Amino acid sequence: MVGVGAVVLSAALAALAAWPVYENGRVALVMGVGVLLGAGSVLLGWFLRLRWGWTAGIAALGYLLAVVPVAIPSALGDTGRIVRGVIDGVLGIAIGWKQLLTVDLPASDYQAVFVPLLVVIGGGTLAATALIVHGGRWAPLAVVPLLAMPLFGAAFGSRETGADVVLGPVRIPAPLHVLLGVAALAVCVVWLVGRARITRIRALRAVRDQAATVRQGGESLAGCCGARCSPRVS
Repeated sequence: MVGVGAVVLSAALAALAAWPVYENGRVALVMGVGVLLGAGSVLLGWFLRLRWGWTAGIAALGYLLAVVPVAIPSALGDTGRIVRGVIDGVLGIAIGWKQLLTVDLPASDYQAVFVPLLVVIGGGTLAATALIVHGGRWAPLAVVPLLAMPLFGAAFGSRETGADVVLGPVRIPAPLHVLLGVAALAVCVVWLVGRARITRIRALRAVRDQAATVRQGGESLAGCCGARCSPRVS
């Protein structure tokens, strides 16, 4: 499915944009688990034909099970620490952003600083995949979460974005963020164009099938009428 590929690529771009915030290899793990929690829950619900409440429940349960080992590894240990870690993971959905803004960068895996990234990728891939799979004519709105995920790194990253890049008369500030933004936009454009072409092909195929059915029906009716109207030879 082209749309799912766009979701995964956008999540990967979000992880690349967030790398300067953490500079920790766990970013890749958070990205992968976030995609499984978000896109995976929607696809599982679609495959099993579950209602939205069950799909949301699967995503929420997956988050509670994954948040400590993936986003708060310092809470691993005895049962009490894990429980406190789960609570921090739930509270971090609302207040983890403040902690990320106040900590010195790179944040690495300090306390629960990975929770916001897990929420962004998990929530973004869930929303985008839901729109792609179930959105119908609203499916193009999936570009909103697809573009929003890579913005996380720019919003919470360091103000030092590296030296400007000069291409002739053009000066490009924050080249890494610009490059990732262009890549995210390209992913969305390719997906929209591909989706439009696939929709057009399906529509043309449906028209051809309908025309073939009508033609076959007309030929059958004509043959039936000819058989009835032909004179009998005695």
